[in-house]
Amino acid sequence: MLPALLLIITSFSFGQIVINEIHYNPSINLGFEDADYEFVELFNYSDNDIDITGWSFVSFEIHYEFGHHILGSGEYVLLCRNANTYEGCIDHHGGSLYNDGDQLWLRDNHHNIIDYVVYDDGQDNHDEFPPQADAEGPSIELIN
Repeated sequence: MLPALLLIITSFSFGQIVINEIHYNPSINLGFEDADYEFVELFNYSDNDIDITGWSFVSFEIHYEFGHHILGSGEYVLLCRNANTYEGCIDHHGGSLYNDGDQLWLRDNHHNIIDYVVYDDGQDNHDEFPPQADAEGPSIELIN
C-alpha cells in the first residue's frame, strides 16, 4: 500500500469495528484507472472475533453487504473497487468513492450504525483534511 497520511477522520463509532483507512483519490500516476486503487479498510480493535455476516458498507455510490465473514480480533479487511489491485481485498462491486468528499456508513445485520465517517478533499479553507490525500498518493487514516 502507499504511505498513509496520518490524520483524524471525522468518525462517529458505535462499535468495535471502525472505518480505519480511506484511499478515496489515489495518484493518477499508478498505471491504471485511478479508482481501481481506491479502498476502505475496516479494523476490529476488540479482543474478540466478530461475525460481520450480513453487515453493510454504504457510500453515495457503493452498497456492499458482507457474505459469511468473521473479522478476527486485531484484523483488518479491505473493500476495493477492483479486488485485483490489492492482495486479499474484497470487491465491493460498486462505484467509486467521491473525490471531493463522501459519507461512509458501516451497519450491522440489524441496520444499527457501527461507524460513520465524513471526509472531504482538503481543497477549501474550511476543509478539515489536508489536500495531499487528494490525488497525490496518500490515504487518510484514523489515528486516534
